[in-house]
Amino acid sequence: MSDQSHHTLHAVPFACSLAVHLVLVQHEVPFTIRWERRGERRLIEGDDLAAVNAKRKVPTLVLPSGEVLTEIVGVLHHLDEVLAGPREPAARRRLIEWLSFIATEVHKQVLAPAYDPGVSEEAREDARQRLLPPVLDPLEAALSTRETLLGGPTPSGADAYAFWSLLLLRDLWPEVVATPGLTAFRRRMQALSCSRRTLAREQEAMAAVR
Repeated sequence: MSDQSHHTLHAVPFACSLAVHLVLVQHEVPFTIRWERRGERRLIEGDDLAAVNAKRKVPTLVLPSGEVLTEIVGVLHHLDEVLAGPREPAARRRLIEWLSFIATEVHKQVLAPAYDPGVSEEAREDARQRLLPPVLDPLEAALSTRETLLGGPTPSGADAYAFWSLLLLRDLWPEVVATPGLTAFRRRMQALSCSRRTLAREQEAMAAVR
């Protein structure tokens, strides 16, 4: 790709922006990462990102044209459209479905409170025991019968997002994601060269921003 394809990703180490980072590495897109640090109300500290994205959230992806994309579902769907090639309408609908499911049911309903220092231990335990199992069941069912969420050989943005979610869930509660389908999927994703490179860079950044 030419320099006109250069992107800028604003990210926090091991936040959901990892999924966008992984997709960019997977497709060998030229990009720069600007590592950010969360502050009060889990918003990004400082004014640099606020000048780009008034929401002060990651991922924030600046396209080569200067257009700014925010919200992970929108960012991952855009990257799939321009990088993964054409999809049949049904596959496109399934992609949006999985992205939305992970965003609303796994990310916001379970992971957000689980990693929020202002949330009580009782609320975290409620998320683990009551909210998480029915959310993991559809993922386990899907990934027990196919290698990726869309069924093709190449991971999509939905797989990158699911992979990030499973990494964090495994860090919190390893027993809940130890099912056969989820375990096999995580191991397949983690074995990919693009995943290894992405995780190494995220780990380096985490050490640097502490």
